[in-house]
Amino acid sequence: MARPRIDAEAVRARMVAETEALLRRHGPDKVTMSDVAAACGMSQSGAYRFFASRHALLVAVADHWFQDIETGMAAILVDPGLDPAGRITRLIRCQMDMKRQRLERDPGFFDACLDLAARDLSVVEGHLVRMRAMLARAVGEAMAAGVIARGDPDRVAALVEVMTTRFRDPWSIRTHPAGCTPAALDEVMTVIFRGLAPQIAAM
Repeated sequence: MARPRIDAEAVRARMVAETEALLRRHGPDKVTMSDVAAACGMSQSGAYRFFASRHALLVAVADHWFQDIETGMAAILVDPGLDPAGRITRLIRCQMDMKRQRLERDPGFFDACLDLAARDLSVVEGHLVRMRAMLARAVGEAMAAGVIARGDPDRVAALVEVMTTRFRDPWSIRTHPAGCTPAALDEVMTVIFRGLAPQIAAM
C-alpha cells in the first residue's frame, strides 16, 4: 500500500507556528529543533527534513512575521493613484504603521523577535534586502520623473533609509512610539525631498 503523501508546505507552516508560540512563551533561548519537533509531534530527525537547520527555521519565522509588510509595500509600488514622491513616503509609512500595529497587537512576540534579531541579524537579512530593493525601485521612478535629482537609486534609497530610521526601526518604535507619527514622518520626508530635488541652474 502506498504511503500517504506528506504536505510539506503544511508541515513547514505548522513548524513556523509552533516556533512562534515557543518564542512568545520562552524567548529565543528555548527555541531548539528538538523543542519544535516535540511541539509538532515529530522526531528531531523528521524536523530536519523540512528545515535544514535551526537558522533556516528562524529565517522562515522572520519572513512570516514580515510578510504582511512586504505585501503592503509591493501593493504601494503598483498603486496608480500615487505620485512618485507620495509612493516613497507611503513605503516608509507602511513599515511604520504595520510595525506599530504588531507592537500593539502582540507586544510579547514583538519583543521576542527583537531579541532574536539582536542575537543574529542574519535571520532578517532577506527582509531588509527586499525592502531596500522596493524603495530603490520607487526612487528610480522618482528620478525618471524629475522629482528628485538623478543618481544611483540604491545609494539614494540607503540615504532615505538612514534618515527615516526612527520610523522604520523596530527598536525605535518599541522604545519611542510617541515619536513615530504620520505628522513627524511627513516633516522629515519634506526635508528629504527638498534636499534631493534637482538643482536649477542660475540664469
